[in-house]
Amino acid sequence: MRIKKITIKNCGPIKDFNEELTNLNIIYGKNEKGKSFIVEFLINCLFKKSSQWGYIRDTENARGKIIIEGLENKDVEFYLTKRKKLDDYFEHDSRGLPPAISKLLVVKGGEFEIVKNESGIDKEFIKNILSGKKILESIKSKIPLTIQNATLKDEISIKKQGEGKNYSEVKENLKKINNLIEKVTKEYEVGQLRAINLEIEKLQNEKDQLIKAKRFKAYKLSKEIEQLNEELKKIPEEEISELKALIEKFTKTNEIVNSLQNELKELKKETEKLNKLEKLYEQLSNAKKFLAYSLWDKIKQKKDELDKIPEDEISILQGDILKYNEKIEELREKQSELKNLKEKTKHYNWLKHVREIYLKYLSTPTDSLKSTKILPFLSLFFLILSGILFIIGKSIYGAIFLILTAISIVWYFLKTKKNFISIKKNEELKNIKDEFKKIFNKELNNLAELEAILDEQNQDYNKISYLEKDISKIKQVINNLNTTINEKFKKILGNQIEEKEWQDKIFKLKENRNRLTKEIEELKEKFNKLDVDETDFIKKDPKVEFKKSEYQNIGREVERLKELKKQEDKKDEEIQVIMNELKKLKEKITNLFIKIINEKIEYSEWDNKIKNLERKRKEIIEKIKEKQGELKGLGVSEQEFERENPEVEFSQDKIVEVEEKIKKLNEKQNELQEKFLNLKAEICSITNLDISSEWNLIIEKLFQKRDEIINNLEEIESKIIAGKIVSDTIEEILKEEDEKIIKLMNSEEVKYFLTQISKNYKNLLFDDLGNILISNDYDTFKLKDLSTGAKEQVLLAIRLGFTKKIIKKDSAFFILDDAFQHSDYDRRPLIVQSLINLAKNNWQIIYLTMDDHIKNLFERYNQCLGDKYKLIEL
Repeated sequence: MRIKKITIKNCGPIKDFNEELTNLNIIYGKNEKGKSFIVEFLINCLFKKSSQWGYIRDTENARGKIIIEGLENKDVEFYLTKRKKLDDYFEHDSRGLPPAISKLLVVKGGEFEIVKNESGIDKEFIKNILSGKKILESIKSKIPLTIQNATLKDEISIKKQGEGKNYSEVKENLKKINNLIEKVTKEYEVGQLRAINLEIEKLQNEKDQLIKAKRFKAYKLSKEIEQLNEELKKIPEEEISELKALIEKFTKTNEIVNSLQNELKELKKETEKLNKLEKLYEQLSNAKKFLAYSLWDKIKQKKDELDKIPEDEISILQGDILKYNEKIEELREKQSELKNLKEKTKHYNWLKHVREIYLKYLSTPTDSLKSTKILPFLSLFFLILSGILFIIGKSIYGAIFLILTAISIVWYFLKTKKNFISIKKNEELKNIKDEFKKIFNKELNNLAELEAILDEQNQDYNKISYLEKDISKIKQVINNLNTTINEKFKKILGNQIEEKEWQDKIFKLKENRNRLTKEIEELKEKFNKLDVDETDFIKKDPKVEFKKSEYQNIGREVERLKELKKQEDKKDEEIQVIMNELKKLKEKITNLFIKIINEKIEYSEWDNKIKNLERKRKEIIEKIKEKQGELKGLGVSEQEFERENPEVEFSQDKIVEVEEKIKKLNEKQNELQEKFLNLKAEICSITNLDISSEWNLIIEKLFQKRDEIINNLEEIESKIIAGKIVSDTIEEILKEEDEKIIKLMNSEEVKYFLTQISKNYKNLLFDDLGNILISNDYDTFKLKDLSTGAKEQVLLAIRLGFTKKIIKKDSAFFILDDAFQHSDYDRRPLIVQSLINLAKNNWQIIYLTMDDHIKNLFERYNQCLGDKYKLIEL
């Protein structure tokens, strides 16, 4: 199922859009170019419920159609006004496609959500797409609760409500009718009533034999009529009429021959001078053909000269020059952008170096100078105290304080060294801050400011590599175009042209083409006026001057005489044909007489013989009418004929006598039936017959009523049993439905697109509250908690995967209006590649975008598609 062609007129900014589509179609246009109008036109044409995509502008004033192939054996056209939409095909599709699939096929205006909620999709939509639960519940809801709660064992057990009440009442009615039938059987077939019935039956048999005799007589009359009809066939009215018509035709045709012979003489007088005029006309015709040849030869020479300046090659060459200039301009823009980025990032490496120093110094603690200043005084105090202790003879204590003096001196020197390093670090940090202020004209107060500037420059620095690659590719394209242009100039002119002369040379080539074209058209006009076919050219000069007026006058006279000659020949042929016809007519009339009366009749006797045949035919018809009247009086149809003789003589009086006896017995039978009036009334109340109805009819209706009730009972029982079985089966299926949906959600098709597009997420599932969860190798997340870009990728993967799962081995189309515009630049190539892979497998992608980066990605990766890729710019 794919869109073969889109035609749109007067739809917003779209004045005329007429495109045949292939597998991958990129429709690119900036804002206000009509991209969204195309999408809304497609939605209004293809789908009934356009509101499921939110607000859709009114496109009724637009005109156009969409041609889709793959729905039927032929292409199907969809219009804004056409009632049948794609949803109707989904509903009646033999594969059981859910109508909700239409929401998967279209992304409008970058609204990547499938359902309008925090997650972009919900459990209910997934069930509608992947599950038959909704259909099963709909079926079960139509089964009454009394049937669902019934039990089926040896017999049906059901509450006396709804169908159960109806079932109980029908069973009671059947029991009542069976009792009545038993009663009728016992009372109706006894005594005198039975004897009367036997007598009536005997008289009826006698009446039947008399009727057979009547029918046998009718059969004999019909056979006599058949014999007369056979005699009549030997004198067929059609053939007699045909004879009369042929004789009349023979007489009139003979008169026509005489008239035509007189006209032929007059024509021959006129056509005697035709040969002389034809020779003169042929000479002038040869002069005309030689003139045509001369003009044709000049045209050919001019065309050969024109072919050396091929228009298509000049157009292609002009297009290459235009593309070359565009690429030169694009190269300048890219080089300018690269220069600006390099200027912006010229301190990038210095910032990275400064960041490392900054981090290093921040991790090194700074020692306080306060503790260092007291150490010299403390050492002097310990030294003096040690000397005093040695003087007073406390040498042990003196030694201890002497050791403390030494320790304090060493400690002082160590602290002094660390303080020196700290001072050096502070100086270096100050130099960094001074340099930072000089470069960026602001104070460096903390590491966060440094990190912010470095992050900003990091993005620009990364773009440099991307730009350098683009510039390299553009230069390659420019070189290739330059080579191609020079080769094409050399092919046309025989030598290469300087770049500055390209446009001038193109102009001169076009001017020369226009001159040659004009000369050719003038020569063609003269040539066409001669109206001579190339196969009739004469290359040798006949030495006769072609004069158009003389040629035309003689030509007209020749044509007139030729026409007269044709009339002459035609009349001659016509006379011969009519003479042959006269011969055939005479032969036919003779043969027809032989066929009818087996005798050859001469021309002079034709009229008398026909009159005799008509008289004989009239006599036979009168006899047939007499027999038919007698047969009609019997009132017996052909289907009632009795072909065997019943050996009884037919008598209408005897029939009347037997019928009178039957009538009297019927009256006596009615008297006896009065005894059964109460029984009759009871039966009539059930059969809805009037009490005055015949007893036989009442009994017949009683048995019919019983059959109706039995059928009704069987139908009710079947309905209860079927409803119960269906209800129990649906209940069992519904228990397994959620597990089935989880399996379908994580089918190979869905997993393939999840891993291809997101590169992170692998499985989908539900939590107890019905939230949709998504997981990777390490954790599980709610879909609604993902970032906009990640959610956009996951929903696109779900959209593609679900559709592929539903469609199975077939393929369909996707209409994607900026479907992944929120995705980051690193993810976009993966999504583009996934869509290209779909297109390779005969799926159709219609991607509408105003994003240059997305368009360029499709341009970059589409080479594998060949002519299955198409770029349409609005």
